[in-house]
Amino acid sequence: SLRPGMHAGDSIAIIVCPLKALMKDQTSHFRDIGISAAFGGEPNISMDRFIRGEFQLIFLSPECLNRGRAWREILKSNIYQERVIAFVVDEAHLIKNWGDDYRPEFSKLGEIGSLLPQQTNVMALTATATTALRDHVIKILGMKRVSVVEVSPGKDNLFFSIKEFKSIGENFIPLMKELKDKKLSMERTLIFCRRPIDCAELWSAFIRFLKDDITEPPGLPLKIPEVRLVDYYTGCTQEAVRNVILSQFSKPSCLRVVIATVAFGLGVDCPDIRRVIHFGVPEDVETYVQQVGRAGRDGKLSSCVMLYGPGVYRRFSNDHILAYCKSKDTCRRDFLYSMFSSYNPNERLKNTCSCCDVCFQVCSCSECQFSQ
Repeated sequence: SLRPGMHAGDSIAIIVCPLKALMKDQTSHFRDIGISAAFGGEPNISMDRFIRGEFQLIFLSPECLNRGRAWREILKSNIYQERVIAFVVDEAHLIKNWGDDYRPEFSKLGEIGSLLPQQTNVMALTATATTALRDHVIKILGMKRVSVVEVSPGKDNLFFSIKEFKSIGENFIPLMKELKDKKLSMERTLIFCRRPIDCAELWSAFIRFLKDDITEPPGLPLKIPEVRLVDYYTGCTQEAVRNVILSQFSKPSCLRVVIATVAFGLGVDCPDIRRVIHFGVPEDVETYVQQVGRAGRDGKLSSCVMLYGPGVYRRFSNDHILAYCKSKDTCRRDFLYSMFSSYNPNERLKNTCSCCDVCFQVCSCSECQFSQ
């Protein structure tokens, strides 16, 4: 809400965002609808314009806010003390998931909030927060008199299964054969790996198997990302190539399979990903639920497969996600979503065959939507 005597155009909101791609996308969107917006480090935007308070929405990374004193001094200036009405943290689950080690500046965002006037509204946004994670975020951000608005992260159109991992060849050659046969008609598949080295190994296996058929039309130079049927996306991938992959996977194109680390997950909105495969156990349930949420955004039935076995990377994976992988007699949907206070187990799917591999075994309906 605006402060007394303030006009709508005078207000400023600070939005903390984890990725430059997200900041660019959001900034462009708000400019298109007539709201002045900019992000920290944006080309052709001088710091003087930020200092003068020329923008209503300012998107900043945690590092931009916490490294050096520039933004701390700006936030303490009279302009910002008088006009900032909101401090927003997008993808707030990263305060815990990344703040402990990978990007420690996430865990220091409470210090930034303390520089703003007491009446500043604080908002934390995430699609996946267990009760424990939610409480952690509230504590770190120093939020008072908190109102929680939550919706279950459960998606009725996702089928969950665990498959034994034996080897890259045995587990992935069927997918490679399918791609070779179907080419552009194959449903889009996203393969998550914990480590870049696993992405590279799997990518190399696809290249060896498909040979010239890895591009469309076949035989084109692999160095042209726009013609690849398979690509891989990590934090080390060149920004220009990352942009091509995101663009190709978000619209009709030849790209059918993306092999990726967690770097691909945030802010990706590809509507027709039909399969999400995990080659490597995520650190926790929140991360897994966040990543499988990339599947079936168009509402169509989609599958989420976790490969599990001795050869699968699981370092730093917590007990709950490992128990999920080992479980053979509990509904996987209930197992995953029971950690979220907004999940109601009474709202189970009517057709258990479209729930998970455990429920599929006991399904007695005559119209199974999924087969093993």
